[in-house]
Amino acid sequence: GAVGQHDDGVDRNRHQIDDREADTAGQQAGEAIRDRGAVGDLAGVALTYVKVRAHATPEQHAIIAAWLRRFADQARGFFDDAERQRNNHWYGLGLGWAAGGHVTQSRRQWGMARGIMQDAAKDIAADGTLPKEMERKARALHYHAFALTPLIVMAEIAAARGEDWYQFEQGAVHRLTARTMAGISDPAGFDRLMGVAQERPVNARAGWLQLYQSRFAERVPAGHWVGELSTSALSTATAVMALHLVDSNAHRELIAGGIRWLYV
Repeated sequence: GAVGQHDDGVDRNRHQIDDREADTAGQQAGEAIRDRGAVGDLAGVALTYVKVRAHATPEQHAIIAAWLRRFADQARGFFDDAERQRNNHWYGLGLGWAAGGHVTQSRRQWGMARGIMQDAAKDIAADGTLPKEMERKARALHYHAFALTPLIVMAEIAAARGEDWYQFEQGAVHRLTARTMAGISDPAGFDRLMGVAQERPVNARAGWLQLYQSRFAERVPAGHWVGELSTSALSTATAVMALHLVDSNAHRELIAGGIRWLYV
């Protein structure tokens, strides 16, 4: 849904987009694809636009939608290098494509996002671990939590469209979530699994857990620790989306603050 009309910073900025600015943004996106951070930026920007879409005029939407499609294609180019692993960063690209495809009604982008989600589901082992993230040794638990952010948010966007992506590969995301939550609650279990002590404290990237708990409360142990979000566009946008889905009225000020942070 759309944010309220009184969300500071959103309504004032809606008239500041023109063709020249969109062209400049497109050039910046093209330069950014050499940096994996651009993949997360795509997801953060696309998720934010999902939230503020109702404030754009038809003319502004046409400009923004074209820019998002171009940015998505350029971000995809980051993975043209065969040496770049399709791990959690690949899932982050999927989230950018899912949010962008959803808000711009691009069937091509939505189909690409679904394919990446299916890739992720196949990556998840029977025991709920991600083999590529297990290679990170002492940071394996950290990166399991990190990988869940784009996967849970993609599944939630799909659910809003009437699609169940949680069921891919016999509920692979549920297995990953259960394994990660168990590790966050008791890192010693991951220590034993990895044969090496995990870095502490473990940052759970809490936005995904709020979303997951709102749909599958019975799967989240009571009192489960949610940790803190990192200061990134993707994590902030995830938190904004989570707060909106859980209770947009109760969390109105936090949502507005998150949007202001993303606009700065």
